[in-house]
Amino acid sequence: MSNPLPLDRAWIFRWSAPILALPLTGCNWVVMNPSGDIAVQQRDLILISTALMLLIVVPVMALVVFFAWRYSEPGGGQGL
Repeated sequence: MSNPLPLDRAWIFRWSAPILALPLTGCNWVVMNPSGDIAVQQRDLILISTALMLLIVVPVMALVVFFAWRYSEPGGGQGL
């Protein structure tokens, strides 16, 4: 089976995420480097809530794509 994207577009999609994430390397993550007990608790709360959010959001987004692909009309749904 051949690749549906031309080589230049596939290359752009493959390398766009690391290039877009590159500016984040210069960020000073003060929130993730706490210096007190309350700050450590807040950091843990941020990390736990982010993990719980991703635990719900990622499967839902994957299932949306799966159901859209699985139950789509054959032939692209041309006409009513």
